[in-house]
Amino acid sequence: MFCLTKIISRESQARRIFRFGEEGELVILSGMRSFHLASYKQKASHYLLLAVVLGSAGLVYLLGNDRIALWDRDEPRFSQAGREMTRGEDFIVPYFNDDYRFDKPVLIYWLMVVNNWIFGVGDFAARLGSSISGVLACGLMYLVGRRLFNRQVGLMGAAIVASFPLFMVESKLATADALLTVFMVSALGLWLGMQAGQRRWYWAVLLGLALGLGTLTKGPVIWLFIWAGSMATLLLQMRRGRRWGLWLVAASVVGLAGLWGWGPPKTVQTGAEIGELLGWLGGGLLILSLPVAGAISLGPSEGKGRDWRRLFKSYGLVVLGMVVAAVVFLPWGLAAVIWTNGAYWSEGVGRHVVQRSAESLEGHWGPPGYYLASWIVCAFPWSVLGPVALWQGWRISKRDRRVAGLLGWVIGPWLVLEVVQTKLVHYVLGCYPAMALLIAVVLYQWRHKLGEKMLSRLARMSLSALWIIALVLAIGMILAVGVLALGPIAELGEGATGRYGLVLGAGLAGLVVIATALAVRVSLKKGSGSAAVASGFVGVMICGAIAGGWVAPRIGSYRISRRAAEAAREISPGETRFVLFGFDEPSVIWYLKSNRKVVIVKTVEEFVGDYEKDEPICAIVSKKKMEKLKASGFELAEARSWVEGLYLEWPPRKIELWVGLNKAAEAARNQAE
Repeated sequence: MFCLTKIISRESQARRIFRFGEEGELVILSGMRSFHLASYKQKASHYLLLAVVLGSAGLVYLLGNDRIALWDRDEPRFSQAGREMTRGEDFIVPYFNDDYRFDKPVLIYWLMVVNNWIFGVGDFAARLGSSISGVLACGLMYLVGRRLFNRQVGLMGAAIVASFPLFMVESKLATADALLTVFMVSALGLWLGMQAGQRRWYWAVLLGLALGLGTLTKGPVIWLFIWAGSMATLLLQMRRGRRWGLWLVAASVVGLAGLWGWGPPKTVQTGAEIGELLGWLGGGLLILSLPVAGAISLGPSEGKGRDWRRLFKSYGLVVLGMVVAAVVFLPWGLAAVIWTNGAYWSEGVGRHVVQRSAESLEGHWGPPGYYLASWIVCAFPWSVLGPVALWQGWRISKRDRRVAGLLGWVIGPWLVLEVVQTKLVHYVLGCYPAMALLIAVVLYQWRHKLGEKMLSRLARMSLSALWIIALVLAIGMILAVGVLALGPIAELGEGATGRYGLVLGAGLAGLVVIATALAVRVSLKKGSGSAAVASGFVGVMICGAIAGGWVAPRIGSYRISRRAAEAAREISPGETRFVLFGFDEPSVIWYLKSNRKVVIVKTVEEFVGDYEKDEPICAIVSKKKMEKLKASGFELAEARSWVEGLYLEWPPRKIELWVGLNKAAEAARNQAE
C-alpha cells in the first residue's frame, strides 16, 4: 500500500510538472510559475530582432560622421560652442566665436564637452551625442510601445521611428533635436502611462525629470507638446461625455492669456526682478498643469463626483512633477540669467521663443500645411500610412484612452506649430514618435487581420500614393545630385570618376527607394504588417548608408568652407588672427580651429584697419569684396592662393575665395621657415 501510494503521488507530481499547451507546446510547471519552452524561442528571436534594429540604426547614424563636413549653419554653431566650452573657461553660458550664444540651453553643449574630452575635438565627437541619443530614443520607443500595448507593437514602433528619414538625419547632425527626442519619448510614455492608471508619485517625479531635462536641452518646446497634447486629448474625450474637459481647456487658455498680458519683467538684474520672474514662471506652470492633470485623470466614470476627486489627485501629482522639473532646470537657468545680467532671458526667451513664434526669423517661413507637405518626404515610406493611422485612431480613441492620448499628442502640437510663424521641418519631430506608435497599432491589427475593413478605400488610396511618392523621390534625388555633379562640381575641374560616382550613388539610392515602396506595398496587400515594417526599415537603412557613407562625404569634400579654412591654416604661422570679409559662414570658423576670436568685417574701411595692423593676420575674402578693395586703391600683400569650392546655399554654385597674409604674417612665416 505504501509503495502504491508513492507511485500515485509521483504520477500526480509528474502531471503537475509537465503538460501540453493549447498549441501543442511543452509547458513546464514549477510551483506557481510556468515556463513555455516554445515562448523562450519566441522571446529570444524577438530580442534578437530588437538588437538588430538598434544596432543597424546605430551603425547608420554613425556612418560617415567623421568624413561629412558640417552643414551650415546650425551644426558649426553648436559644435564651435561645444569646442569653446571644452576650453574650460565657462560651463554655464555657451559662446560662439567668443560671443554669447543664446539660441539653446546648455545640456547639448555639456554632452559635446564630454565627447570632446574622450575622442578629441572634431566632427565625429560633435555628432556622437546625437547618434547615441537617436539609438536611445528608439530603445525608449520600444519600452513605451511594449508597456502600453505589447512587445510586437513596441518593436514595430521602434523600427518605424528609427527609419523616419527626418529622425535619421537629426541623429547624424550636431544639433539638439535628437537629444530632445529622448526626453520627448520619455515624457510621452510617462504621460500615457499615468493616463492608463499609473498615478503614483514616482511616475510624476520621472515625468518632471524628463520635462526638466528637455527644457535644459531646447527650452520650453517640450512644455508646448505636453500642454497642447493634453488639450487635444481632453477635447477628444468630449465624445465620451467628459465635457468638463472643455472647462479645463478654457481655464488654461484664459489663464495663459492673462499671464501673458501681465508679462514677465523686462529686465532681470536685481533680486526683486528675479523674484518677480520666478513668480511669473510658477504661475505659468500651475496654469499649464490644468489640462495635463485633466488628461491624466481620464478614466471610466465611477459615479457622481469621482471624476473631480481623481482630477484633484492627478493635479497634485502633476504639480509634483512640475516642481521636480523646476529643480532640474532652474539652477542653471537662474545662473545663466544672473551671469549675463538678464540677457539670456531677453534674448534666449524673448527673441528665440516669443519673436520666433510671432514672426519668421532668418527667412524660415512656410505656408499653412508646411508640416503636412514635409511629412510626405520626411516620414517616407510610413507617410502614406499617416491618414490610415489617424482615421483608425479617431475610431478607436473613443474607447481606448491610450490611442486617444497618442492622437492628442500628434494633433495638438502639430496645429499649434502650424500657427507659429518661423517654420523648420524638424520643429514637429516631437510628434513623430506618437505617430509611429499609431502606425504600429494599425500595422499590428493589419498583421492579425482584425477585420478586412483595414483595406478600405483610404488604405487603397494610400498604397497607390506610395508608388507616386517613391518615383518622385527617386527622380528628385537623381536630378539633384546630377545637377550638382554635372554643374558646379564639374566647374571645379573634378575628374569624371568622382562626378559619375556621385550620380551612381544617387541612382542606387533611388532604386532602393522604389524597391522599398514595392516591398511595403506587396507586404500590406498580403496582410502582413510585420513584413511591411521589416521591408521599410531595411530599405531606409540601406538608403541612409548610401547617403551617409558614399554621397554626402563626396559632396562634403568639395565644400568651400572646409577648403578655404584648410588653405588658411596651411599658410598661417602660429598665433595668427583670422579675418573674414564677404564670406562668414559658421563652418569656416569651425574649420579654422582658432583659439582666438575670428574677426568678421563688413566694410572696406574695417578690413583695411585690421589688415594693416602689426600683428600677423590671415584674411579670407570673397571675390566680390576683392573687387571693391581693388577699386578703393588698396594693395594687398602677395596672395598665396585662390580657393575654389562648392557653396550649397540656393542656388548651389562654385565660388572663389582669396586667402592671403598681411606683411606681419608674411614676415613671421619667413622667419619660421
